[in-house]
Amino acid sequence: MITFVLLEKYNNISTDNPSAEWLDQAFIGGDKNFIMRNNPSENITEGVLNLSSFSQIFKKRLELSKILLKSSTIWFRLPSPKVFLILVLNIRKLKGKKVYIHMCANRLTFSFLKQNFNFKNSIIFLYGKLVEFYLRRITNVNYFHTGTHVAENFNITSKSHFIIDQCLKKLSVIPGSGCCYFGRQFKLLDNDLLKFLKVNNIYLDSYGGGYKLEEYNIQSKGLVDSNKVPLLMNNYKTVILPGFEYFEGFPRILFTAITLNKHILIHSKSNFINDIKFYEKLSFYDKPNESIDQSEFNNDFLKYNETFF
Repeated sequence: MITFVLLEKYNNISTDNPSAEWLDQAFIGGDKNFIMRNNPSENITEGVLNLSSFSQIFKKRLELSKILLKSSTIWFRLPSPKVFLILVLNIRKLKGKKVYIHMCANRLTFSFLKQNFNFKNSIIFLYGKLVEFYLRRITNVNYFHTGTHVAENFNITSKSHFIIDQCLKKLSVIPGSGCCYFGRQFKLLDNDLLKFLKVNNIYLDSYGGGYKLEEYNIQSKGLVDSNKVPLLMNNYKTVILPGFEYFEGFPRILFTAITLNKHILIHSKSNFINDIKFYEKLSFYDKPNESIDQSEFNNDFLKYNETFF
């Protein structure tokens, strides 16, 4: 039996979630269990244990323990604090099992903390260091990461493989027109981006939750299901990814944009810059006149490698 400890949201079935869908296809055959967050409809789905809070992890620890003991293979999606707690509480039960740890997001670094110092960020920084320290003590684990900087900051570069846990949607790529953004609206409040849109008289279609920003040449289109994103994105020429939050690994939106051969506009200080800097259709909205050497771009990391499993 294979158990995936994700604690991710989903709709009616666990594989509505992109990570769960990808894992379900990557690990073919056998009984599978997903440890998720409870879905909106509160339906009980076979093969899914819903844990929405720290208290539920302790309340259902015996049920969770039985599932892990029966499993021959276990996948942990870190650095989620809840997933980390499950890992720590059950570390002794992992002996003799095949264990995978996927670091899907970055930790808050000391350089980021110095520039954005407050109590909350201090706690987040210490938590990231705790995870990094704890991982050093674990042996016989297969590591994966999403974002080269993620592997570097968690000190697993020498023993980890780059993956993006999202299934490819096969579409006929079209040139498209206009600019789009998919994500949380607050990320658009980037002064460099707003200046770029205004100076170049560019109108941006934004898909995501949060307050509307029409006064900045941004047209809010509302929330869309993740499975509809590739279809919508294919109608545009350019995809904009604003901001450079510490936690960004390698955004799925960026992955989708590359597979659809779209022009991509990002900030020159984005965390994932080293994984995309040679992409042939990349530009910086904070440095629009800067030329980019695109001769060395290698997209092998975007390809699923079945030999990992």
